[in-house]
Amino acid sequence: MNAEISEEEFDLKRYKRSPNFTIIYTNNVNFAFTGVDVQMICSRTIASMDENTEAVEEVATIIMTPQHAKAVLHALQGNLQTYESNYGEIKMPQVEPQTKEQQILASASRRKKK
Repeated sequence: MNAEISEEEFDLKRYKRSPNFTIIYTNNVNFAFTGVDVQMICSRTIASMDENTEAVEEVATIIMTPQHAKAVLHALQGNLQTYESNYGEIKMPQVEPQTKEQQILASASRRKKK
């Protein structure tokens, strides 16, 4: 029997949410990688400790193969192009690049937590 189902019904049968599903907000992402994976370390700014320093809370790390990371890159590029077509250009603030010392301190902090 070949019962026809709508596309919406198909999606409901194909995709299920894990009981552990969660939504994470991030406004800062750092990357790390090995020869076999790419890591996206997601965090958010939670408060200013003083005028020159921001406190950052790590909220999740996403680990994937380099091939999947490249597929995500292409999907994100396409979706951002669609977003800008609908809502206008996304303006980027001027961001100071991290110094080597800041990168080392951030990396050391992550290693301590493990």
